[in-house]
Amino acid sequence: MIWPPTIKLAYIKFKREGLSQSEVFNHLAHWILEKEHLENDFIEAARILVAFFVQNCEVFEVEIAQ
Repeated sequence: MIWPPTIKLAYIKFKREGLSQSEVFNHLAHWILEKEHLENDFIEAARILVAFFVQNCEVFEVEIAQ
């Protein structure tokens, strides 16, 4: 099972590669498939998981408006 800190570390790795948030999102979804040994049929489920972590501010940094 993948835990939130592991997803955060994967996010940091992809972010350091200079990827956009959209690219990071997609990379994270594919990364989940790989780590859980799932086929591409489960890509939507993986995207839902990434969206959950984004919604709960576990993944992307939050930009504060000034």
